[in-house]
Amino acid sequence: MNTSDLSPEDIPEEDRRAALMMRNHLPQFIASNPFTRYGAFGVGIGLPTRGGKYEPRLTLRIYVACKIKTDQLPHERRIPKTVQIPDGQGGKIDFPTDVVVAAPPQALMEDPEDRLRPVPGGTSISVPGSGFNGTLGAWVLDTTDDTVVALSNRHVLGGTLGAAVVQPGTQDGGNPAEDRIGFVKRVVPINPAPPNPTPADCDYVDAGIVGADDPDLILLTVLGLGPAIYDTGNAGWLTPVWKSGQTTGVTSGRVIDTDAAFSFPLLLSPGGNTTTILICDNYYFEPAPGTPLPGVVSSGDSGSVLFIEEEDVTLPRATGLVWAQADNWGIACKINRVFEALDLDVLCSSGYPSYLDGLANDVSEPAGPRFTLSERARASAGMVTSGLARSVDKRLRGSTAGAKLSDLVRDFRHPILQGLIGQCDLRRAATRALLPLLGGARTSDDVFGHVMTDEDTTNIARLLDVLDREGHGDLARRLSTIPIAGKEAIGKSVGTLLGIECNAH
Repeated sequence: MNTSDLSPEDIPEEDRRAALMMRNHLPQFIASNPFTRYGAFGVGIGLPTRGGKYEPRLTLRIYVACKIKTDQLPHERRIPKTVQIPDGQGGKIDFPTDVVVAAPPQALMEDPEDRLRPVPGGTSISVPGSGFNGTLGAWVLDTTDDTVVALSNRHVLGGTLGAAVVQPGTQDGGNPAEDRIGFVKRVVPINPAPPNPTPADCDYVDAGIVGADDPDLILLTVLGLGPAIYDTGNAGWLTPVWKSGQTTGVTSGRVIDTDAAFSFPLLLSPGGNTTTILICDNYYFEPAPGTPLPGVVSSGDSGSVLFIEEEDVTLPRATGLVWAQADNWGIACKINRVFEALDLDVLCSSGYPSYLDGLANDVSEPAGPRFTLSERARASAGMVTSGLARSVDKRLRGSTAGAKLSDLVRDFRHPILQGLIGQCDLRRAATRALLPLLGGARTSDDVFGHVMTDEDTTNIARLLDVLDREGHGDLARRLSTIPIAGKEAIGKSVGTLLGIECNAH
C-alpha cells in the first residue's frame, strides 16, 4: 500500500475545501468522544484506501486496532459512512469516513549509535537512569536567552530539569563521566487525559530541549540530510518527507494524515509507568515504497526532525518532530507547535543577529558568541540594541552594494553560523573585524556612520585569510568584492561605501 502513483495535484479542489471545513469541525467531533463510542484510538483527515491502494480524495480517517463486523456491533457503536459538518454558509455537507486498521502509537526508544564530537542531529542521546534512548533531532535557537539548544522529545529527556544528557545514550554505552554533552533545559509538560477526553484535554507536542555544556559540541547539521534547522514549512497531504534517526538512519515517506489525534497510554519511565494522553494535530506518514522493515521509523528514532523532501534545496525545511510509530508508520508533532511551546526559532532568524547585537553591547570576549554560551546568555529583550542587526539588514537591502552584502550573509548563513560556534580562529577574526563597526552602536546610523580606518581594513583582510584557511574560500572571495574590504575604503564611512545615506557623519 503506497502513494507512489499519486501526487498532491490529484486531490480534487472540492475535496480540499471540504477537508478544511472538516478540520474546523474536528474539535467538535473529538468532543463527541469517538474513542469510547467507536473503540477508536485516533482520528484525522487524509486519504482512504480501497483494495490496498489509496484513492485521490479526502476522508475522516478513524483509526481502530481491529474491525468488527457491522452486524455484531450495537447500532450506537457503528461508525457512520459520513458525518455532517457545517458548510460555513448556514448549511451542512456530508463528509465521508474511512475506517483504518492500524497499530496504536508507541513511543520510540532504544537502539545503538556511535559517539560523535561535535554532535550533529540524528544521533543517539539519553538521560542516564531513564532506561530510554532517543535521537537528538537538530540544533535550534532558544529565543528566551539566545542560546543554541538541541531538540528532542519530552519522553526521551524526562521531566527533571538540569538532568545530564549523554551522547551516545546509555543503552549504547554512553556514561555521564565521559559522554555528557549538556542538560535538560526545558520540556513541554504532558498532561494526563481523563477517561472521556475532549479537545480541551489535548496535548499537541512531545518535545523538550537540551542546553549544550560547550559550544564546541555543537554541529549544525543532521546526519545524511545537511544543515539544519534554518527554515520550516507545513506539510500537506502526500507531501514527501524524510528524517534522520539514530536507529533507521535516513528514511523517507509521505504524509497521509495532516490532522491526526490519538488517545492512548504513553510510557513515561521504566517499569511500566504510563499515562493516557490525547495528542492532537499531528502528522501521520507512511514509508516510501521499498522501505525495508522496520519501516520509516523504529525504536530509538524518537526526537528525529521530519523534513520536507525537496530537490535542489541546500537548507531543508523542517516540518515535524517524530515521537511515535504505528507498525512501520511514523507520527510527528508539527514543528510550528513545537517552536511555539518551547519559544524556539530557526538558527539564523535569531542567532546571527543576536551575535551582532551582542557586539554592539560590547559582549566581545573571544571565547564565543553570546548565543552559544548559556552562562553568558541574556534575553534579547533586555539588550539596549536588541533588533539593531535586523534594522541594519533592512537598510542594506535598499542599495545595490548593501544588498550584495546582505545576500552574501543569507547565501552562506550555515557556514557563517557554524564557524562562529565551532571554529575559534574564525570567531576571533570575525569579532575583531566587526567590533569596531558595531561596538557601542545604538542605531543603524551609528553603524553606517562609522569611518573606516587602516586597522579596520587590516582586520577584514585577516578575516578573509582565516575564512580561506578554514575552507570557506567562496565566502572569502565574495566578501573581498564588497567595497568596505579594500584599502581604498580608509577615511570613508560605511554608508558612503555601500551607497546608504545616513545622518551620522
